[in-house]
Amino acid sequence: LSAIIFGLVLSTRSVVGLVYVIYILYYFRSEIKNGIIFSLIAIAVFILILVPFVAWDYKSFINNGPFAIQAFLAHLPIWVLLAVFVFTIYAGLLVSNIHEVFFAAGVVLFLPVFFSMIFAIADVGFYKAVVGDVFDLSYYVFCVPFLVMAISEYRVAKPLGKILLNN
Repeated sequence: LSAIIFGLVLSTRSVVGLVYVIYILYYFRSEIKNGIIFSLIAIAVFILILVPFVAWDYKSFINNGPFAIQAFLAHLPIWVLLAVFVFTIYAGLLVSNIHEVFFAAGVVLFLPVFFSMIFAIADVGFYKAVVGDVFDLSYYVFCVPFLVMAISEYRVAKPLGKILLNN
């Protein structure tokens, strides 16, 4: 059921896939087979939801579908998208608790938006990109809930700078 829900949500925003990669690598790290099955079910649901719309009117789907709106990813060079994806996998392998999952997801969502804004500023200048309607600053909101959920209380051993776990 969770995999089906993951697939449904993925069909609304492709950027959710970055969060999924981190979470699935964290959650299924000791059960790789189950993680693969979970991912395949989510991908199958994702495809099954979108295929009817693509078959119905491919051109309209490409121009007006749920992924056409996500323009900040479309304007990035492929090398940036690949670098963000590799970083996402690395982050998913690195995280060790749910707060780190949230923090990594927030950072991973921040990166493509930040790079997209930088490329937009380089193309058309700061005023047109940020004040005009070339780049939408509201994409930064994607990372905020994850960064807020990443906040946790911890103690630090001041002389050593070590984080002490609260048990």
